[in-house]
Amino acid sequence: MVIRKNRILNFVLNLFVTVAIFDAANIFTGMKLKLFLFLLLCLLLLYGKKINIKYLKILCIIECISLLSFLWGRLYGFNHEVNFLQQYLTTFFLLSLLLWDKYININKIIWLPSILLSVATIICYVIILNFPELRILLEEFAYSKEPPVIYLSERTFLGREFVSVYYTPLIFIVIPACVNVFKLLNQRKNRLINFFLSLLFCTALFCGGNRTCLLSIIMIIGGALLYRIWCTHRWLFHIIIPFVFCILAMLMYNLMTDEESSNETKLDHMETYHQLLSKSPQVYITGMGPGGMVYSKGFGSEVPLMEWTYLELLRFYGIGCLVILFVCFYPIYFLWKKKAVYPLGIPISIGGAIYMFASATNPYLINSTGMIVLIYMYTYMEHGRYDKN
Repeated sequence: MVIRKNRILNFVLNLFVTVAIFDAANIFTGMKLKLFLFLLLCLLLLYGKKINIKYLKILCIIECISLLSFLWGRLYGFNHEVNFLQQYLTTFFLLSLLLWDKYININKIIWLPSILLSVATIICYVIILNFPELRILLEEFAYSKEPPVIYLSERTFLGREFVSVYYTPLIFIVIPACVNVFKLLNQRKNRLINFFLSLLFCTALFCGGNRTCLLSIIMIIGGALLYRIWCTHRWLFHIIIPFVFCILAMLMYNLMTDEESSNETKLDHMETYHQLLSKSPQVYITGMGPGGMVYSKGFGSEVPLMEWTYLELLRFYGIGCLVILFVCFYPIYFLWKKKAVYPLGIPISIGGAIYMFASATNPYLINSTGMIVLIYMYTYMEHGRYDKN
């Protein structure tokens, strides 16, 4: 009986993770919330009170910070979009799966949805380039939702134009891409499979076409190469690393000063933070709560969310954002520090760092995709040392 229940649990876990990654916006299946609740029910029935108290405390602290900062924002007189607050509370509640981190392991589960996500992106990219009639249908579907979950456009990256087919959870695949590129460069076994998957994931990111995806490809391949140089020719690593940082600095400067509408919008957002600091400096201590409305010159209206994710966390939670940032960045630090123990500690920590970097100017962190990234890294911390590389 217990074996049968465990099979049901594993099936539901596989299904939930697949839907949460591939259908993050919940537009294809509409099953994400139902599967999550059913998964929680299975965990409760099978393991009941055998929970990790550490994660329960962290989850309670995050939810309390959200509610307290919201109350402070109301006391200050700020308007709120309550649905946005509910969305943030629900999103963080996904971390409740970590209460049973000893009994769930999604390390092997992420590959199927990542492959599906990549293949779908590449197919859509081919359609955009070669089939005008199908492109019209795809555009109608992409922009039938508000906000869109698929962005079709032509973007400029370092002076070159790229066609962009960006499905919102696509950036998740930076982690499996890092793992496979790392294996390709550092392992002899399964080289053909690792080459194929590395090519698939990097091609999908290229088809994503925005600056974040294209820069991620550079960081994934560059990070794997630098680590190989570190292991084999450490003296060479110390010579080239200053040049790498200089190139990255120049690259970031060119990206941020590029004359593109998204850059202008992001720079206009910065004025909002400055005005808020001048008028209500206490917000950066107590926060105004998720969903707090501010006027953004970048969008030309009052909005509950702007594009600078980490500054938004500061605006929402004040100094309480340090708790959330700790939760987000701790597994990256832990896996890097324990790289001798965890076979995939290095590529997962690099992939996690790239994801957090990409989230800095995009809303990738506080959503179901960002929570799956955290659940993946934390469950790997629990099970990864026992997994075969």
